[in-house]
Amino acid sequence: MTIEAERAVWELARGQSGVVTRAQALAVGWSPRVLSRRVRAGVLREVHRGVYVVGPGEPPGAREKAALLAVGEGALLSHLTAAVRWGVSAHATGAPIHVTLVGTGRGRIRGLHTHRVRRLEPDERSERDGLPLTSPARTLLDVATVVGERELERMLASAERSGMLPPTTWPGLLARYRGRPGVAALRAVMEIPGGPAFTRSEAESAFLDLVRRSALPAPQANAVLGPWEVDFVWRSHRVVAEVDGYTWHRTRGDFERDRARDAWLSARGFRVLRFSWRQITRQSMETAVLLAQALVRR
Repeated sequence: MTIEAERAVWELARGQSGVVTRAQALAVGWSPRVLSRRVRAGVLREVHRGVYVVGPGEPPGAREKAALLAVGEGALLSHLTAAVRWGVSAHATGAPIHVTLVGTGRGRIRGLHTHRVRRLEPDERSERDGLPLTSPARTLLDVATVVGERELERMLASAERSGMLPPTTWPGLLARYRGRPGVAALRAVMEIPGGPAFTRSEAESAFLDLVRRSALPAPQANAVLGPWEVDFVWRSHRVVAEVDGYTWHRTRGDFERDRARDAWLSARGFRVLRFSWRQITRQSMETAVLLAQALVRR
């Protein structure tokens, strides 16, 4: 084997998130014997059959790229894997990779969730960090049947907040897949009074659920007021609610920042209410009454 062939494999890996296939290595001049020797030496580490990570460590995107190469040409990252890549899901990155393939292809591959579809329109395909994946809207449609309503709402709100879903996104996609599982779940979330709410923590989600169960007006979640971001705001009522979760710890900087924010809001006519995890989960009735009184008075 020549030095050029060795260099060619490393160049291939550099452009593919540190991954190469057996076929690619043989095509640039490696022999099967050399390849086997590199595997035994740990230079190549097999991720899927005939797909290897080159060198030590695991570069960002290596698992995803290896999955795409294992499935075959035309494959895209999809479902929860695509949701993580789009930044709208916090599912563990070590979870099995989801890959969608149009038409026929390789059979089931161990360690991967493979999905086959008859078609994917151009507006359902995208690319991020050099990896092909389903568009944000198609990704949400795919996961709508496998996540709960609250998580789907948070994912949709996160995508909208990030500007990934222009207003023209949904009419064509939902009409195209009328009757498909997931469409009804997406429509239900879109029709929530006040729109899908973006929450950052379990405590914020619990507070939002409390507001909805109590039939109170819908607030804006994680909204910006001047130089500050607040957990929840009822703008027309001039009321702000801040949520302190059960994992919340206060430092001197947090304390001073909160006081500066409260002073800024109070000077502009906002009433600031603070609720603890215990108030939200153990004293929910009292919390709902207090919040309702504040909204009525304002």
